[in-house]
Amino acid sequence: MSVYAQDGTAVARFGMGRGPLGNLPPSTSMILWDQQGRPRIRLSVAEDGTPTMQMLDGDGAVIWSAE
Repeated sequence: MSVYAQDGTAVARFGMGRGPLGNLPPSTSMILWDQQGRPRIRLSVAEDGTPTMQMLDGDGAVIWSAE
């Protein structure tokens, strides 16, 4: 499920996936974007139950993570 601001900018996504290229093991994830449409927080739970949280800077680089 994707959530968009009134102007069409993506602000959140919840669901299952296999990564942007479709080549990773399945995971459940939530992604939050800032008002400029840049991903800033990524939460995921791997198929084996391992949770991961990442915070990203404005360029998409991971600046903090926990597993």
